[in-house]
Amino acid sequence: MRSAASQYPYDPMTTSGNNNLRLWEKTIGRLEAHMWHHAALTWVVIPLFAVVQGVVPFLQPTCENGFNNWSLLFVFGYVLHHIYAESSSWTAVKELLSLPEITIMRQFGVLRLRRRMVFLGLLEGLDFYTDMTFPLMARHCDHVLTETWRRSWQEVPYVGQHLDAIVEVLRFWGIALLCASVNVVLTGLIGLWRMSSTYRSADYAFEDIFSTDGRKTEDKRIGGKAFYTWARSAETAMMPSVASLCEEVGDQKRWKYDPSKKEGATEARQNYIHGKIDYAAVAKFELGDAAAEEQVELARQLHYALLLLLKVFIGNGMSLWLQGSYFALTFETTGNEGKYKVVASMVISALQALVRCTQASIKLGFPGVLLSSLIMSFVAWSFAKVYYAFICPHHMWNLTTGCVL
Repeated sequence: MRSAASQYPYDPMTTSGNNNLRLWEKTIGRLEAHMWHHAALTWVVIPLFAVVQGVVPFLQPTCENGFNNWSLLFVFGYVLHHIYAESSSWTAVKELLSLPEITIMRQFGVLRLRRRMVFLGLLEGLDFYTDMTFPLMARHCDHVLTETWRRSWQEVPYVGQHLDAIVEVLRFWGIALLCASVNVVLTGLIGLWRMSSTYRSADYAFEDIFSTDGRKTEDKRIGGKAFYTWARSAETAMMPSVASLCEEVGDQKRWKYDPSKKEGATEARQNYIHGKIDYAAVAKFELGDAAAEEQVELARQLHYALLLLLKVFIGNGMSLWLQGSYFALTFETTGNEGKYKVVASMVISALQALVRCTQASIKLGFPGVLLSSLIMSFVAWSFAKVYYAFICPHHMWNLTTGCVL
């Protein structure tokens, strides 16, 4: 289905009259609703369910075995809702595209990557659930965790004594809870607030279209900035498949015709050929709308920067580091099942970080590579803790001091 009517398959996707505009608004409203509902389920209901697990004895995790396996029934229901919401959102985005745009997405391999990205989204949801239950597991192991962790910090030069004092007050499980709460607030609740404030009107999605003589027409089009807005919403809703589709469409929407430049473009090219002006001057007369391109580019950079800082560094990196410490500190206390669950959560987080860092590095260039290197260093540090838990006599290892005695 195409939400804007056209007489021929390759007509541009523009509105033509109030009826077609309402069709577009209806599709946009459906897209926004599915993403918002799943985001609310993720960032509100899952943390509340973790609180319920801490209160209801039957659902409480144990130090030996980790989170209660019966709680996975809730996770199964979450997965079903994810599949439904992702399918509905994906369909809505495609309804906003013309046939040529869908063909371009197919040629770029975006449609082919959908299954892998859906799987990544399911892993993200599962990983987020384990991150929410991790403070509960740490609380049940606090008799082992905190004092041993304090002892390891005391050997760290310069900052060790200060961190030891912080750990003494907050305890290991308190720090884990603080990190989880920061993730929920910065990535989830603020993301939900942004989605709600943006979705009050569909006008933000539309741009004016000008005729070849420079006059504004009654038609509208959906700009690239709107698709990056939906990409951020899809990331908040943990739908990387929908986000990747919106990102690529947003990239293609950067180029917008500027009719005000048509008179000077030919003259500028002639002047360049005869050596009267340089290429930088010619570029100013290109028929593209530079202001529109800059807006989309800014939205693009903001999207990937927030993705790395909030979702990957805070959401994955910090929890990975704490889980690596937990694995070493409780090595002699937890059973095999508990160890497997922690390592599985770490592997899922590391896989997400690797995929996201690779994507952002390609899109952002050097800044993305720099930030991704920092994040992957945290990942390597976390798994080094797991490795040395088997090597060190007391299972604890510090980056600055080696094995802790």
